[in-house]
Amino acid sequence: MSKDGKRERILNAAMDIFLKEGYDRATMKEIAKTAGVGKGTTYEYFPSKEALFYDVMQKGFRYFFTELSNAISGEGTVYEKMVRMYERHHQIFRTETRFRDLMMNDFGKISEELQVWLIEQEQAMINQLEEIVHDGIESGELRHVHPRIAASTMLHSLRVVYFYPLKDGETLEKLTEAQIDIFFGGVRNNVNRI
Repeated sequence: MSKDGKRERILNAAMDIFLKEGYDRATMKEIAKTAGVGKGTTYEYFPSKEALFYDVMQKGFRYFFTELSNAISGEGTVYEKMVRMYERHHQIFRTETRFRDLMMNDFGKISEELQVWLIEQEQAMINQLEEIVHDGIESGELRHVHPRIAASTMLHSLRVVYFYPLKDGETLEKLTEAQIDIFFGGVRNNVNRI
């Protein structure tokens, strides 16, 4: 097996063990056993459990940010790009359940170094969204707003899906529609009162 193949097996095994046991109870020995490699081999690729956890989380977040970036790239209005971003995010939420569950359960265990990396990735995403908002203002699709704050609001509003308890009849699609409606329409009643 190639070095990359072994590394991937270890990463996948680590994901399974971190999910099953939680970060604190997971051991390198158990990860190695699950990967079908020796404990020493695991340490050849990852010098510590912390380093392995870092790589597991970074791999997941890299995929996440790449997918969102791809969703808002290309042609379309701000509205269309935002819809694509929300739809892709919800697809990831539904299909990448192992990473989602790990993130929800052990996010507090990420290192300061990974936190810095995540902030850099978020800022790159906000920069991309800021350009989209700026273009929307220039084209007249959006009223004049603070582009960076609007971009940050777009990105961070994706987190609602992790915490909002869907009620009877509600779906992720309806949640998306409501979020986009609130973003583009606001919550203020614009009807003129006499």
